[in-house]
Amino acid sequence: IKVSSSFIVGLHKLEKRFFINVIDKLNAIVINLKPGSFRRLFNVSSGTVENGIFDLKDFVSVEMQNHLKSISSAKNIDEKLNLILAFFQILISRRMKEKDEIYKGALDLINKSKCNITVSEICNNLSVSKRNFERSFYANVGIAPKEYIRIKRVNFIFDYLIRNSFIDWAQIIYDFGYYDQSHFIHEFKLVTGCTPSEFVNLQKERMIFTNRYYMIQNLELFKDGFNSRII
Repeated sequence: IKVSSSFIVGLHKLEKRFFINVIDKLNAIVINLKPGSFRRLFNVSSGTVENGIFDLKDFVSVEMQNHLKSISSAKNIDEKLNLILAFFQILISRRMKEKDEIYKGALDLINKSKCNITVSEICNNLSVSKRNFERSFYANVGIAPKEYIRIKRVNFIFDYLIRNSFIDWAQIIYDFGYYDQSHFIHEFKLVTGCTPSEFVNLQKERMIFTNRYYMIQNLELFKDGFNSRII
């Protein structure tokens, strides 16, 4: 197997022998990565390299390939180690940036769909695995994406109920992707502690109370102004 001075050796079952032909001069520095760390750094499963030997440049961008060349041409061990550390730092920062982009892309999809979207559909749109997406989303938001969609969807409905005097419950259930009326009521109560009808009645009572309050306040102001003119 012909490889350059930087290569990956996957986990091996001792069923097959490999003979490595290193093209460049090699001063070997071996870095052991656990399967999870390998996946997070290079964004591929460790199973991809199992029972094989691969050129490291095939797993990184052109820019990072140039960084590998500078590592191999380093003059001394200290310089080489510093460049290797810098190489991994760049990989980590890029993966973090990708996770941020995934998180922001997910929020955009959720808002545009008015939460009428599933976690699987989000993952398909962003071309990410469900497990990685859920981990990234939880790290950024603090709750699972499914829970966030549930809460955000009820927030959209809040806005609709407050702004509209006529309420078409069937249209709400359809627009926001609920299976049926019982599913809608269950989800709404799970987030708010009350049913949609109870929420509407509470809003009406609150509006009546608010209107009465301002009427009384205005009446008091009118009386004060009238009395001051008499004096």
